[in-house]
Amino acid sequence: PALRAMRVKWETPESTSWAWDDLPERVLVTEQAGAPVYAFPGLLAGRDGVARRLFKTPEEAEAATRRGIAALLERQLGHELMWLQRDLRAMKELGPLTATLAPMDELQEQAFGAIRRWACDPARVAPASVSIPAEMQAGRLRTSRESFAAALERAKADLRGIVPRFVALLREILALRTEVQVLPDPPASLAGELALLLPRDFLRTTPYAQLAHFPRYLKAMKLRAERARKNPAKDAERAAQLAPFLAAAAKTPRTPAAEAFRWLVEELRVSLFAQELGTAEPVSVVKLERALAALRGGPAVAAAPATTTKPIVAAPVAAAKKSAPLKNLGALDKLFGR
Repeated sequence: PALRAMRVKWETPESTSWAWDDLPERVLVTEQAGAPVYAFPGLLAGRDGVARRLFKTPEEAEAATRRGIAALLERQLGHELMWLQRDLRAMKELGPLTATLAPMDELQEQAFGAIRRWACDPARVAPASVSIPAEMQAGRLRTSRESFAAALERAKADLRGIVPRFVALLREILALRTEVQVLPDPPASLAGELALLLPRDFLRTTPYAQLAHFPRYLKAMKLRAERARKNPAKDAERAAQLAPFLAAAAKTPRTPAAEAFRWLVEELRVSLFAQELGTAEPVSVVKLERALAALRGGPAVAAAPATTTKPIVAAPVAAAKKSAPLKNLGALDKLFGR
């Protein structure tokens, strides 16, 4: 009876905009034998909008609220998404670059879905609160009217003029793909690695923000092929270091932690074969071994934020020299006299 009464007080009809006060972390329903009994407010996506509901556990409330915020953002961005879908027809100018990948209509549909998911990502309203320790904020939602409004405005700004930038990026990616495909005498594994990075549905399976790193990944493949012709023994040695991680990434079921591991593998590839291109974060074989161990039974690997592009910093391959490795490109200044 107490829960029913609380639901009458808290739960609302479905709405297409933020129609509630800020959501508290929990509400007291009643007490039993002197112990408090709580319910957990959240947002539930429905056919006609999003409603405020009470959930039995904080985990249920958090999961439902993520879906609810994504649905609410999509409804509020309806006008912008309509223009996005129309403007993506500009992808047709890529012409022959897509001929050996997938039909253009299919690529346009994938691109629209990827950008829509990125714009409507509920993570845009994280972290939860400055009162929560930083290490606990990752992935939490700030469920307030103001935070939702701010996330909505950021999404609108991000979608403004996005198609020309996206088409330019995609042109660079596909042109580099073609260059890798026609390299003379490439390493035996390169064709398979290229297909794994750029399958037919890569625009659907790759987070939109991650695409910004693809030109670097492809340039690393080109450099590897050039160097392998000069020193095949060294290439084979480094390929052997990378191989178990590539195999693990291909076999692991898709989860947020597995996706984070997959991009770490790509960064390790750059570090091993083309370290001068830099990596999005420090990476090494040891780091990948720890990440793989965590993926198979330990704590999850934290995924990188999907809404920002990571800065590129140097992460050199471990060498026989005992000098300290460069931590970032700025450290090069120390090697030269002024």
